[in-house]
Amino acid sequence: MNLRTFMKMGGEKFKVIRNEVEITEVEGMSNTEEGTGRKCISFYPETDIETGDWVVGVASGNELYIEDTKIDVLKGKPFQKKGYYLTKTQYEKSKKENVPSVQINFQNAYGSNIGTSGSNLITNTFNFEAVDQLIEERGGEDKEELRQMIAEIKELFEDSEKVKKGGLAHYSEKIEKHSWIAGAIAQMGLGFLTGQMFR
Repeated sequence: MNLRTFMKMGGEKFKVIRNEVEITEVEGMSNTEEGTGRKCISFYPETDIETGDWVVGVASGNELYIEDTKIDVLKGKPFQKKGYYLTKTQYEKSKKENVPSVQINFQNAYGSNIGTSGSNLITNTFNFEAVDQLIEERGGEDKEELRQMIAEIKELFEDSEKVKKGGLAHYSEKIEKHSWIAGAIAQMGLGFLTGQMFR
């Protein structure tokens, strides 16, 4: 028996979705790879299926994410293309598990509400007036320099082309001397990264 015979017996039509656009409809047959036990769909070797495609069974309605492909060769000729897949549920679960964790260490964090209570929030809108008040109260002889530093850092964040690794390095001495302002700068950066407006 050849692949075409198996397709007629147990195959199904699949819509191929690439970059959220349906590009074609193909024939395939759900299978389990011997030896590995991996779930796959057997397609004809010339089928346009790529890693990252979604295939949707026309009869079954199953939504499957193609995570890898491989061509099997038989007697020196391509015999089938295997599309290894995840179900929609498996795909969504893997996405949640692969979200990178971010650790932020705050010291004297300006404007932060940090703890274990479920009601804690971080306000992402950066308030320049509050920082100016802090500088007035705690900046001592460096008040004007600190105000200038905040203004320059604001410009850096507003012009994303200027934000580069080490872009704040020349402020490190001032930030170290006035460690209380580090939290304000961190919040300014958070507001920039989350697209929140400064006020």
